[in-house]
Amino acid sequence: MPQSTAPNLHTPTCNRLVQEYHDCVAKHRYKKFIGACNDENARMQACFKEERRRNRKVNQEKANLKKEKTDEYLKWRKEMGYDKI
Repeated sequence: MPQSTAPNLHTPTCNRLVQEYHDCVAKHRYKKFIGACNDENARMQACFKEERRRNRKVNQEKANLKKEKTDEYLKWRKEMGYDKI
C-alpha cells in the first residue's frame, strides 16, 4: 500500500474504504498474507486512482488558465514595446 491513507488527503468515500481495509487487516492478522483483504485493497486503490484522475484534470485546467494569462501578459508587453528591454 504505497499511497498515504491519511484522512485529510482523501474524499469521505475513499476514507470509508480505507477504514474497511484497515478493519480487514486487523481482523485477519495472518490471513491477510494469503489474500483475505485483497478485495478491500482493490476497491481502495481504485478509489485512489479515481481521485488522482480528478485531481489531474483540475490541475490541468488550472495550468491552462495560467498559461492563457501569461500569454496575454506577454502579448501586452510586446505591444507596449517592453520586450526590447
